Amino acid sequence: MQINSLFREIHEYDAAAIGGREKMLRDKIRERADHLYDVTLPWRGMINFLYEST
Repeated sequence: MQINSLFREIHEYDAAAIGGREKMLRDKIRERADHLYDVTLPWRGMINFLYEST
């Protein structure tokens, strides 16, 4: 799932009609955040090096 479609779902969130979808949305957000962390983690050392060398 693309992050912008996830944000669209959050934007369309209707607390009165959401029912069990709240947990599903929370799980999707956690999954995307975990994926983003995994993707960016290898770059952290290089970013620190570049930041400190400027």
